[in-house]
Amino acid sequence: WEDHARLSQRLEPWLKQQMSNRRAGLKLGEWRASPGGFSNITLMSEVLSDESPPQPIVLRLAADEASVFPETDLKRQYRVMHALQGSALPIPRLLGFEEDPEIIGGEFYIMERVTGTVPNENPQYHVSGWFHDLPGDHQAACWMAGVDALGATASLDWKSRGLDFLQDPSLTPLKAQLAYYSRVLEWAESLSRPYPHLRE
Repeated sequence: WEDHARLSQRLEPWLKQQMSNRRAGLKLGEWRASPGGFSNITLMSEVLSDESPPQPIVLRLAADEASVFPETDLKRQYRVMHALQGSALPIPRLLGFEEDPEIIGGEFYIMERVTGTVPNENPQYHVSGWFHDLPGDHQAACWMAGVDALGATASLDWKSRGLDFLQDPSLTPLKAQLAYYSRVLEWAESLSRPYPHLRE
């Protein structure tokens, strides 16, 4: 979506339905691309209204073609984040998921933006950038925050949160993961060249 004015024009009526408590004068601010992430199209803006301060938001759309992973399942992403609402994880508040391509040409969802800075991916954050330049104790704090988040994820009661849709009942979790890796490898090889060492 290079025409950001038209994007806002199509999304504003949709957002008014999702955010009924902020309808008065609701409009969208300027759109800008997210500095991180390559698996989806991710745009950032703000919801502006007469009744509340600006609300930072994120719009996520599926890319036209696979780039990092062989497929993009926006609905699956949304369902996982919805199931994790209210947990100890820093999950953004979701504003809505839309399947109707008539709105902006394809599936999308919008969520509030979590405040923070994303480590750069290219060049890698351990080579240069804001994380690389942090004092050692600050780097350690960031690492430990990541470890804490992993621990909180592992401690979740995934069944009670309705995440059982992620599991294929015909496969063990290990076999399902290995099958996924096999599909990713076949997809990657179809794009460029064989990786025989990965098949040994």
